[in-house]
Amino acid sequence: MSDRIKVLFLTSWYPNKENPMEGVFIREHARAISKYDDLIVVHLSGPTNKNLLWEFYKELDFLISAGITTYHYSSKKILFPGITYFVFLIGILKFFMQLKNHGFYPDIIQTNIYSSGIPALILKKIFHIPFTITEHSTSFPREALSAFQIHKARIAFENADSVIAVSSSLKCAIQNLGIHANFRIIPNAVDHDVFFAPNTDKNQYFLFRFLFVSRLVPSKGLDDLLKSLSILIKKKNNWHLDIIGDGPNKSEYELLMNSLGLDRNVTFHGYLPKEKIADFMRNSDLFILPSHIETFSVVTAEALACGLPVLATRCGGPEEYITAEVGRLIPIGNIDILTHELDWMMDNIKNFNPGIISKFAIDRFGLKAVGLQYHTIYESILNRRI
Repeated sequence: MSDRIKVLFLTSWYPNKENPMEGVFIREHARAISKYDDLIVVHLSGPTNKNLLWEFYKELDFLISAGITTYHYSSKKILFPGITYFVFLIGILKFFMQLKNHGFYPDIIQTNIYSSGIPALILKKIFHIPFTITEHSTSFPREALSAFQIHKARIAFENADSVIAVSSSLKCAIQNLGIHANFRIIPNAVDHDVFFAPNTDKNQYFLFRFLFVSRLVPSKGLDDLLKSLSILIKKKNNWHLDIIGDGPNKSEYELLMNSLGLDRNVTFHGYLPKEKIADFMRNSDLFILPSHIETFSVVTAEALACGLPVLATRCGGPEEYITAEVGRLIPIGNIDILTHELDWMMDNIKNFNPGIISKFAIDRFGLKAVGLQYHTIYESILNRRI
């Protein structure tokens, strides 16, 4: 292994005190990179109405920083959007110079989400520092970007030294917009210190435990799952569904649960920290992902790392890593097939080995596995510039 590389990690999404869950999967990428390289994270939050033209502050909460040197940056919102963005960019330059004066001069800039690619491009032009972009956003496969946003993404991607998509389906969605770049695929990372298989065999209780973990919004397909379970219960009722997560549609799903007569078989737990989620995963029998669209699905990879087999829809990300060894794949929105597969999994769950499933996931998504892929790309870029 060669020397550690200095990485400036710019990201538009990242955990912060106002929203500690924002971009947690991006923080896992930062943690993965930190296994091999030295980095400073700068969270580029949106314009604010505060009096200060620029505000930089260091993150002191270890639960948010995860031990990585992290700064949050925001700039003042001006009357005209163009001036607001100009002020935002000037502030980034000022902060970069502060880092440089304090002895941190990066070898490479790692950005996350296309919007953070523009500041990186400016730094590249001025200081000749290469940059990469990792993209996660479902806005590309959903075709939800405006013409201006697509133009902005094209400028960032086509000038980056490498564009890393978290799945092949996301890469294809970007390319379908006519954007050409040096694409690579690196999956999201899983914290295997938290998400790991149980040390002992699960007790075989009469009650079969289904698990759903997600933000409660329509695209996650919870209504499909509840409707499917209302059919399954007529044949088998020795099961329970645990729902972890919160969101704007929670009350709607609770009403649906009650109208379908599932209130005794379903429990809404709300938001839980990842350690509690991992405990649920280790004590469940099947993880269900009925999503309509995903670019990867970190929570599915976390379930696998806990040795939990998965039943997932072909929604963009999971079909690239769900094999017959670790789970099953089904079409999006097909209630009948979902019901059939839930029934099948209840009868055949013993065919899935938690230890094999966990190893499968950690070998692919563990922090060291993902961090090494980033380090290799950085080395390749830097070697080309020698």
